[in-house]
Amino acid sequence: MKTNFSTPRPGLATGQLWKTDNTYLRIIELGRSLIHYQVMREPGREALVTRLIRIDALAVYLMACEATLMV
Repeated sequence: MKTNFSTPRPGLATGQLWKTDNTYLRIIELGRSLIHYQVMREPGREALVTRLIRIDALAVYLMACEATLMV
């Protein structure tokens, strides 16, 4: 049986910081199909929320918010 594992998008990597309109997203861990990230108001401050989501869903969200890569 052949399995088809999705590979992470080249634009997403562990440790990246993305800026949306009023929050920042830091990618904590990148897996095969899921991504673990934190949402914070300012870089270096305490995280408001820590979440786990599918990689494709986060990529769509970042494109919809027109997020910019900070680091």
